[in-house]
Amino acid sequence: MTATDTTAVVDAPAETGEVADTKPKRKGRAAARKRLAFTADREPLHKALAGAVLAILPGGLPVLADVKLTVARNRLTITATDLALSIETTIPVKAAKAGTVLVPGRLLFELVRSAGDEIRIAEGDGECDFTSGDFQATLNTHDAADFPVPPPVDGDPLEVDSLLLFAAVARTVKAASNDPVRPMLNTLFIHNVDGQSRLVATDSYRLHVTDLGEKMTAGDVVIPARFATVASRVLAGESDNVAVTVTASHIAMSTPSTTVIARIVEGDYPNYAGLFPATSDLHVTVDRRPLAAAITRMRALIDADTTVVLTFEAEQVTVSAYGVDVGNAAETIRCQNGPDEAMRIGFKPEYLRDALAVQVADSVTFAMRDAIKAVVIEVAGNTAVRHLLMPVRVPG
Repeated sequence: MTATDTTAVVDAPAETGEVADTKPKRKGRAAARKRLAFTADREPLHKALAGAVLAILPGGLPVLADVKLTVARNRLTITATDLALSIETTIPVKAAKAGTVLVPGRLLFELVRSAGDEIRIAEGDGECDFTSGDFQATLNTHDAADFPVPPPVDGDPLEVDSLLLFAAVARTVKAASNDPVRPMLNTLFIHNVDGQSRLVATDSYRLHVTDLGEKMTAGDVVIPARFATVASRVLAGESDNVAVTVTASHIAMSTPSTTVIARIVEGDYPNYAGLFPATSDLHVTVDRRPLAAAITRMRALIDADTTVVLTFEAEQVTVSAYGVDVGNAAETIRCQNGPDEAMRIGFKPEYLRDALAVQVADSVTFAMRDAIKAVVIEVAGNTAVRHLLMPVRVPG
């Protein structure tokens, strides 16, 4: 990724191929010297801004609430950053004047979202004119020299199938923590095993592992879970492949038009492999969709403190939930290879729903030893996607 020069604003005649600025001057206002002007179609501009504002977090420095607009050679580059995460995307526009300006990011996004099909933006003398049809607005601008330059991430990228990568991220990232006290668990661990990359996430109550089937980094690396989620959203559908580049301090995922950058997380990831039981006495197979549907039907009784109880028997599993103030519910589903004596295991309902949702097969296997040890939910004969859940206390 090439960093854009933010130290000065280009003030030069329109470059070859750029269209002339023909907007009439407003009455009652002195003609402002234009430092940037372009016309864009709403749809690509809206999509680009929708991705860029994902790098803007509330409560940061004022300059970090801005997006940087850079126009050159009929291309508009939009850059946003919160210092931990940077997004840069480029779209085609009709440029009347090359230059760079900072404007409030979320405000510009909201204006574009409700605008007409064609949008014109022109900046001069500390203000930015936004025009679409008969609608006009004026935005305050800021000095582009104050905007942080995203770090260069140079190196030899590895190309990864985008659909494969983003599906793996979506499965795995649900198990990551969001606890600021334990930052190492707010991450994804990219672990290279037998020549391919494995994605790992845990919040210490559950653990998810997805084997990617391809190699995405040369070595093991820990990355922020937020970066993986944002990159998946911003880059989805842009290209068949995503280029992944890693330096000693940063990781970048990019397509020909968009790059997402974050600082890698320093430190050693927990020994997740040791959490999987060496052996399991029971391997109970259950139809995934009926089980997920049963849990969904009990949502009216479920709150954050409710435990869903699975009672495994030889040929059936009973799903039950008890709402302290509203009542209780139960549903029975067929299973295979259940225990001879009934075994009751409690789970957090949202964790169990997530574990079922990340699988795509018609049936799943619960591999377990007893009611208090970790349970592994996977597809029989396929360990590429594994979800480990810690049981919770069964009420009464």
